[in-house]
Amino acid sequence: MVSNICFSCCNIRLCEIFNTIQEEDGYFGKINILLFGDLLQLQPVGEASFADIPKEKQLELFGSLSIENLWIKLFSYDELTQNVTQQEDPAYANALSEIPLGILSESSEQLLNSKVIKFDAVSMSKCLDELANYVMNQPNHCICLFPTRAQCAALNAAVLSKLNDTKITLKAVDKITAKDQNAAKRKLQRLSDENKSSFTGGLEGEIDIKVGGKVMLQRNI
Repeated sequence: MVSNICFSCCNIRLCEIFNTIQEEDGYFGKINILLFGDLLQLQPVGEASFADIPKEKQLELFGSLSIENLWIKLFSYDELTQNVTQQEDPAYANALSEIPLGILSESSEQLLNSKVIKFDAVSMSKCLDELANYVMNQPNHCICLFPTRAQCAALNAAVLSKLNDTKITLKAVDKITAKDQNAAKRKLQRLSDENKSSFTGGLEGEIDIKVGGKVMLQRNI
């Protein structure tokens, strides 16, 4: 989802590019905008989706108190009712439709339980090893989802360790721009921290690769 703040920034930037700021109907540079999304998905990080931007936020971010709620002013709502992505698997499609509403049927619950991966190991390290073996036996387009980046990195490392080839470490070359020396020092300190990816949009300082291994670049947007 896109917050009203991010949405307003997109509008202002397009108006600047196409010089439509002074025009009454110059929203988004007079470009036709069609939005798609799932209203049941997660809210924007730290912001509400359709709520008006508080006056103090408007003044702080835009230097103005006249930022409109673009969602409400410009867009009308319509709903797509036909599931095209999972049309060849209606049972799975029904389960995906039920989960966000919290009304999981017995048949959908049985379907999801049949997909549970069971481990023989007890310790976390052994479970991770089993999971890595399981993933490597899946088709190349198989995707694993994790609640945290650390868990994702752990599985990536476990899978990489099973490839019989020399590991190569690629290190990023960081460039810093700052208005003065003190600001530059603060940025350098951030890049030296263990959680430096928090200040680089999620990009890691180094990645390990091997021949035949997939490369994953995680980028926060």
